[in-house]
Amino acid sequence: MTPIADLHPDDLAARLNLRAALVERRHEHGLSQARLAQTMGLSQTAIAHVEKGTNWHLLVLQRYAHAVDLRIVAYPDALPGVGTIHDPAADAFRPADPERAHRWDQANLVSNLAAARRAVGLTQAAVADRLDTTERAVSNYEHTKAGVVLISPQRYCRALGGALALEVEDLAAVEVAA
Repeated sequence: MTPIADLHPDDLAARLNLRAALVERRHEHGLSQARLAQTMGLSQTAIAHVEKGTNWHLLVLQRYAHAVDLRIVAYPDALPGVGTIHDPAADAFRPADPERAHRWDQANLVSNLAAARRAVGLTQAAVADRLDTTERAVSNYEHTKAGVVLISPQRYCRALGGALALEVEDLAAVEVAA
C-alpha cells in the first residue's frame, strides 16, 4: 500500500502532536501498550503501530483516545472566506455509546468536509483535480460509511485552502464540569 502524501508539512506535525498526546496520556494512566491493547480489544502490535505513526485510522485513534479518557475532535478550519466548519451544538446528538459515537464523529467529519467544499464554492471535480484523483473518488469519499484515515481529511482540507483542526478533549474534565 502506497502512503498518501501530505499536501502541507503542518499536517504531519499535527498527527505527530496527536500521537504524542495519546502516548503521554497512556503513560499518565500507567498503562503499558499490552494493557491498553487488552482494554481496547486489540493486539499490542496495533497499539505499537499507532505509537510509531504507521496507523492513522481515525477509528483506532478514537478508540485509543477514549481508552485514556480523551476525545479527538476534527473539523475543517481556516477555510478562505468561510473560516471554520464546526457546530459544537451537534454534539447534543452524539450517541452515548463510545463505538457508535466514534462512527458518528467520523460521519460528522465527512459531512463537514462536504459542507466546507460547498462553502468555498468548489465542485467535486475541482477538489478531485487538486487531489490528483477522480470526481467519483471524491463523491465516494463524501458519502463513505467506511473508516477514515486521518491523512485523507487533512489532504481534503488543504485542497479547499484550509486545514483540518485536530483537538484533544479531556473526557474526565468534561464529566467534572457537567
